[in-house]
Amino acid sequence: MEPSVSLLGEGIRRLTPTGVACKVGCGAKCKHEQRNFSFEQSVVPKLSSSWVWEKKLLAIARPSDEFFPDNVKYFKRDGIRSIVNLQEPGEHEHCGQVLQDSGFTYSPERLMAEKISFYSYPTKDYGIYSVDQMFDICKVISFAISEGACAVHCHAGLGRTGVVCAAWLIFEMGFTDIEAFNQVRATRPGSIQSRPQIASVSNFFEVLKQLRTWPLKTLSVDELYLRGMKAYNKHEFGKNPLVHPFILVLRKYLSLEMVDEELPRTMSKWIHLERVKEGAWNSIRYLSKVQLDQLLREWLVDLKDPLLPELTNSVKLSDVQLNSAKMVYSILVDLNLSQDDICVLLTRDRAASNNRLCLISSKAS
Repeated sequence: MEPSVSLLGEGIRRLTPTGVACKVGCGAKCKHEQRNFSFEQSVVPKLSSSWVWEKKLLAIARPSDEFFPDNVKYFKRDGIRSIVNLQEPGEHEHCGQVLQDSGFTYSPERLMAEKISFYSYPTKDYGIYSVDQMFDICKVISFAISEGACAVHCHAGLGRTGVVCAAWLIFEMGFTDIEAFNQVRATRPGSIQSRPQIASVSNFFEVLKQLRTWPLKTLSVDELYLRGMKAYNKHEFGKNPLVHPFILVLRKYLSLEMVDEELPRTMSKWIHLERVKEGAWNSIRYLSKVQLDQLLREWLVDLKDPLLPELTNSVKLSDVQLNSAKMVYSILVDLNLSQDDICVLLTRDRAASNNRLCLISSKAS
């Protein structure tokens, strides 16, 4: 993936104070500012704006209070309930118009008075986020989207905005880094501008894969839980904090009857089965119940230890084991497995009595 800014341009940006770069490179006639933007066919008229993910995630340049009533009208028309601002207060002060008291071109309070939520994750122009910060932002965007569409902006809505939108596609939609780059740039040309920004998206993808790792016969459910806690949305699963996130995602899509959604024509189901195992958990929505059965069987077999071991004075279930086993039991019941099959999958012991399931089946989640 090539950056949209040359290496020389990156160097000049890095060495030039931000105020000077704004005054010389942008100025009052900056084409990204709403008062100067002329393309009428944007999602929000007279505001540079593009759907990155249809009707859910909108990339925009920074809006202006000068156009406040119209902006709000179109935000509400398109179901936008949240704005995520990536700018630092006071940046790009020479572009287009005088900044408001907020340090931005608009007042967050005016937006919130219109019941549009406002979130702020400031970083410098052409900047990047740490992996931990990116997780926080992606989780907030996912929460925001659970309530309506979400708009993300920096100054032009290209660099920082493109990075965050790509990260969200990886985190929530199961894209690879290359697929996320291509989707963002196809919908918002010029996005993800610099080499460090490209590298930050790829790094986020690799870290997410490690945190959502498959057991590989080397990791127990407790070890997987410690890794996976960072990589899922707690707001979705607050009532079950001690269940492995992968199991929670399985339960979510099965409960909502979201499995078996129509696949994009360019993707086949076997790819999604493998991609779930590579960390794209939300690709579960594209699996049939037969594939879901297969996936869960493989996960249980690939755990280092049986999810429901034989209990002795020296072997006790952790809270994560117990709660995960209860939820797995309920999923297997919904998949119409027999009690004998469930017992074998959970205990790996064909001689085990079904009575061993009493510990979890009486209070299965």
